Parts: sequence; C-alpha cells; structure tokens
Amino acid sequence: MKKIFFIVLALPLILSAQNKVKAKSAVKKVSSLQVKPLNGFIINGNTADFADGTPVALLNGQTGAPESETTIVKNKFSFKGKVESPDFKVILFDKKPPYITLFLDNSSIIINTKKGAIETAVVSGSASHSEYADFNNILSPFQNLFAENAAKDPANIESALLVINNFIQAHPASFVTPLAIIRANQLSGNVGKMET
Repeated sequence: MKKIFFIVLALPLILSAQNKVKAKSAVKKVSSLQVKPLNGFIINGNTADFADGTPVALLNGQTGAPESETTIVKNKFSFKGKVESPDFKVILFDKKPPYITLFLDNSSIIINTKKGAIETAVVSGSASHSEYADFNNILSPFQNLFAENAAKDPANIESALLVINNFIQAHPASFVTPLAIIRANQLSGNVGKMET
C-alpha cells in the first residue's frame, strides 16, 4: 500500500518534469524554424573594416543585374528571398570588385568576410555552395587549362578529366554536376556528350 501511495504522490512530479522537457524541446523547435525561412533562403553576413551604410548588392550571377540591395549596419548585413533551384549569385560590396561568388540555395547561410579579403570569405550553411567550393578546390591545380589560348598538355588534361569525372560520379544529383560536365567537355571538346 505504501508503494502505491508513493507512486500516486510521485506521478504528478514525473508528469510535470516530462511537460517541462517537452516545453523546452518545443521552444528549441520553434527557434530553429525562425532561423531558416520556410521555402527560402536567408544570408547573414558578418564583416569587418566596412563603414556603416556601405551598400551590399546581391546580383544575378548570369546577367549581373541587382536582385536585392542592403547596407552594412554594425558589421552585419542580410538578404532574404527564394530561388527556384540553386543558382550563381554575386555579392558586391560598395558597388565595386572584388566580390563573393555564391552558389545559392534555399538555406540559412552565414558569410564571414572583411574588407581587403573578400575573395577569402567563408561561406557556411549551404550544401550547394559547399559542393561548389569542393569542386573549385579540386579543379584549382588545372585552372590554367581553361584560360584563353592555354597550352593543351594532354597529360594535364587527362588528369583534370579524371578529377572532374570522379566528382561527377561522387555527386550525381548535385546542382554543381552540370557545371562539372561543362568543364569536362571544354577540355575534351566533346560537344555531343554535353547534350546528353
């Protein structure tokens, strides 16, 4: 009888503790939803050495046309929007280069950069941009092959094609893969393969 009496007394305390845990986890879920907008992207930028009021533009990566503009306030800037599919965008500070090339998808993205080192900005939170950065890193030793009037060293081309094909095989569903296919066909000159 004493055991049952203890369980009856303890039950409200156990249920109360469980409700507090549920309430805490519910708060965590709500706050995480606030970080990433539904069906869209948010870019939160952290900068250094820029004056308040410095303009920042999000440009179309194909046309260079402005899609959104903001200003830096207390070393921060942000953009919100939505893309139908991951696409190239450019972030331009103070209406002049250098700029950040971004492979934008609908994610919560953080950019850390500073004046004088924009080209080395750190972008996190976007799977598409991470794959784009990975592709650029593996292709960086072969950038000279894509220059106009570049010397075509067959051994170097073969090495570059191997690296590109490995990326394509490892990322068949990536939005970066079409770019990798284009690069491979630029090196091989196989236009027919690019159309398939």
